[in-house]
Amino acid sequence: MKFNLERCWSRLVIALVIVRVIMLGLLMGDVPKLDYHVGWAFYHGADIYQYYLAAQRALAGQFEYIPLSGAWVLWIALAIRLTDAKVYEDALAFLTPISGFVLGSLSVWVMAQLTWRLTASRWQSLVAALLWTFSPYMMWGAFGFFPQVTSLRNVFVPRQLWANGLTDGPAIFFALLGAFLLVYTYQLTNVPESQRQLWIFSGASLGLAAAIRIHSLAMIAPMIFALLLVRQWRAIVWLTLGGLLGFSPQLAYSAFFGSVLDIPYIRNWLRPSENGLRFEWNNTPFSPRFLYENFLTITRGNWVLMLLALLGCAILVYAFWQMWRGRGKVEALTAFVAPLASFGVHVSTYLFFDDPIRFTMPALSLGVPAIVWTLFVLFIFFKEKFVRPTRS
Repeated sequence: MKFNLERCWSRLVIALVIVRVIMLGLLMGDVPKLDYHVGWAFYHGADIYQYYLAAQRALAGQFEYIPLSGAWVLWIALAIRLTDAKVYEDALAFLTPISGFVLGSLSVWVMAQLTWRLTASRWQSLVAALLWTFSPYMMWGAFGFFPQVTSLRNVFVPRQLWANGLTDGPAIFFALLGAFLLVYTYQLTNVPESQRQLWIFSGASLGLAAAIRIHSLAMIAPMIFALLLVRQWRAIVWLTLGGLLGFSPQLAYSAFFGSVLDIPYIRNWLRPSENGLRFEWNNTPFSPRFLYENFLTITRGNWVLMLLALLGCAILVYAFWQMWRGRGKVEALTAFVAPLASFGVHVSTYLFFDDPIRFTMPALSLGVPAIVWTLFVLFIFFKEKFVRPTRS
């Protein structure tokens, strides 16, 4: 009997969603075993305590500027109120089930749907879902080749399962969801009423991703540029409206203690003065010098690694061109340029040097469809070049 992927694709994706839930359940039961695990708490990093303190002050009506996500402060404040948390770890009883079990498992379905819409291939979408589902275990295995194996596993395996209460997972989820809705809605025809609602939902999801992690704006810009290229003017209007709705938690938090423009990174450029707002172009964490230094960090100054990096770039350009020709501008820019923009923003900051793996993960996450497409393009290329057709 011939295997029919079209008929069982949905069931396979749902099975992977369930597998993701089981993986997080196993992690909660110490499989795999990590050095730090107490109750709901895994290693999470220092930022979270800034969030917790800011959330406590917000509940007391004492809002203040925080160079992180104001939207996440409000979310943790809600967790504190619902769990009556005395310390941050108590709030994880609310945060981890939402981030890890709900959003983490649903992200498998979103990844499969996004890849299918971008590539029009059920096989590629299934491979993308498989890679995404088992990426925590792949990281576990890969870290075995590093000297800091224990610390890397302690940090990144729970983080990739979205089990540490940080902003990374939810921001990636809503970026993936927004990208899927954007491509899906663009591909619809002759249903203007539902398109308007879907554009708003797409914008709201992308706006919420930016509210959780402002760096998500780098992913969103190429998607909007793609819509400009194909002259989807009304779509951009509805998308922008939805984006403002999604971004409203950050705007609301900023308005509580000062100005709606008191937003991380944007605040660095827009400064209040006696004559109103003024731009300060030099007051920015982005710099060509940081880009150069971080490139040396990635390649370790090894010319072989540099050549391999350039070869990888050439392959990605070829795969991008194949999608541009075969699938369209919106699909190609969403699949390839949006992740590249995210990586470009992060690698151009001083923050990247401190934690290159963490700040590469948003680009790799949104870039899974592009990676799978590239692998299939290479497979077809070499098959046509080196495999001779058999004679019947």
